[in-house]
Amino acid sequence: MLYTLSLFALEPARWTDRFEWRKLTDLELCALGVFWKKAGEDFGVVYSSLPSGMDGWENGKEWLMELDDWSRSYEEAYMVPADANKILADVNIERVLWNVPSGLKGLFKLFVTALLEERLRCAMKLPDPPWVIHTILSITITIRKAALHRLYLPRNKIKNLPLPSAPNGKVHLLSYRKDPWYVKPTRKNRWGLKALLIRLKGGKIPGDDGSTYAPEGFVSKEIGPDVAKDSDQAMDKLIEKLAGSSKGSECPFFLA
Repeated sequence: MLYTLSLFALEPARWTDRFEWRKLTDLELCALGVFWKKAGEDFGVVYSSLPSGMDGWENGKEWLMELDDWSRSYEEAYMVPADANKILADVNIERVLWNVPSGLKGLFKLFVTALLEERLRCAMKLPDPPWVIHTILSITITIRKAALHRLYLPRNKIKNLPLPSAPNGKVHLLSYRKDPWYVKPTRKNRWGLKALLIRLKGGKIPGDDGSTYAPEGFVSKEIGPDVAKDSDQAMDKLIEKLAGSSKGSECPFFLA
């Protein structure tokens, strides 16, 4: 469970360092650490494997840095090539590239593979792209960073933020890549330009196949296999347990 937690806590900073125009500040790293450390505690994750697991940490960033060192050591020991990894990688890359023309999928797969860290790529048994792919990708990322830093105005709104939009409090997603899970079947979503292009590609649009893609929206405890949707009582008990494990008057960032 500790490694799973580390992915949520560390990957945002790692990807920001690699692909964005600036790195996260110490304050932002501290906030990440405080939030995910508290989340792990609520879910019963044990931190005894970390160097300061017995004595504790002075702040969220210190916890995050120790978790980073531990997770990389864990990956060196256990992130090894396996056929199951290859199957998972191929399925997910296909989903990412599903709307790319068939003749270009091979090329785009090389760019997707080039985005992966070497250890992860090897564990998924994906070939190392040619140097020209790495070079083009590096130049593109550098240009993007410079453009965002020097040419773009600050964002004035958060895009694609799902908010409750139904009387029953359920949430609708505002966009999708392949399958239209939890997207409201509005006229625009069914007959807009994007929907028409998806129809031409043979994909699904919001409202297709009845309730298969839950066009009515979702609440968090309903996400998952259909067999889990009838376990509301167990989920309510878990939520109550997690809520009771924290002092209601304290913010997770208190004194971070």
